[in-house]
Amino acid sequence: GGEYYGTRPYQPGDSLKVIDWKQSAKHSQLIVQEFAEPYTSSPLLVVNLAVADKEEADRLAFAVITTALTLAQQGIPSAIAAYNEAEVVSVTDVLTPMELVRKALALTALISLYQTPTKYLKPVDIIRVRINQERLKEMPSDSAQKLSEFLSLEYDVLKASAERNPAALAIRKALARGKGLAQLIIISNLNHDAEALTLLVSQGNDRGFKVLYLEAGKRSPQERLIFGFRSETVTLSRQSPRF
Repeated sequence: GGEYYGTRPYQPGDSLKVIDWKQSAKHSQLIVQEFAEPYTSSPLLVVNLAVADKEEADRLAFAVITTALTLAQQGIPSAIAAYNEAEVVSVTDVLTPMELVRKALALTALISLYQTPTKYLKPVDIIRVRINQERLKEMPSDSAQKLSEFLSLEYDVLKASAERNPAALAIRKALARGKGLAQLIIISNLNHDAEALTLLVSQGNDRGFKVLYLEAGKRSPQERLIFGFRSETVTLSRQSPRF
């Protein structure tokens, strides 16, 4: 069996081994214990702890706690990979639902302010660069081949930078130590980690990972598309915390 989840009235077919005799005597009816079913795969909760201001910090804390509570209520064991703009903050093994909630609460105290550098050009879509490079590579003209080579160099530079980002380091570390992780739940305001997550989401989709991006900030759908978040996106609200 899995982790203890709660109790409910006995139903025909329930094993006698799960009957809670103490509760049954108290309520004068048969009561059985429920256990969360063990999962063959678990989600990895990816959290960027860097925020621009107190409002973003509040939104992020709400998103992290709500997500952890939702997973716990469903009895889903999960792992966490958390980071900020400077370093990997925490990477866990697969946690029980209650451990997940406690860890999520602890992480909210580690949310830190980060001033995003001013950018006068729109961010480069690293995946689009790769697609264009491959298309040009198939064209016979010399100019197309030279442009393909240029885009290949640009892609290599962007990829190297993305792979050094704390987001990439945290996710790789979590996947290396956690077996059975097959889903990424990303909570980020897409500041310092936008390009890295774009690349990681693309690689994850190619490898069969299901990627869920929880919108904790105020970024518009158009801006999210720039960063390549074409996977399922869910906006959290205080009225509807479940996903």
